Amino acid sequence: MIFNQWGEKLFEGNNLQGWDGTYKGIQQPIGVYVYVAEVLFENGNRYHKKGSINLVR
Repeated sequence: MIFNQWGEKLFEGNNLQGWDGTYKGIQQPIGVYVYVAEVLFENGNRYHKKGSINLVR
């Protein structure tokens, strides 16, 4: 999941394509965004990661 600076969820996905920098078809401004990722492996193990990304164009 990807969130903006106000905590609004902009993206959630279950594939490897990722976020294209848009929300509801509108390009989001350059800046820092927060991500939260959870991976569930076939053996049942889970991996959690959170951090920030910089959106640049």
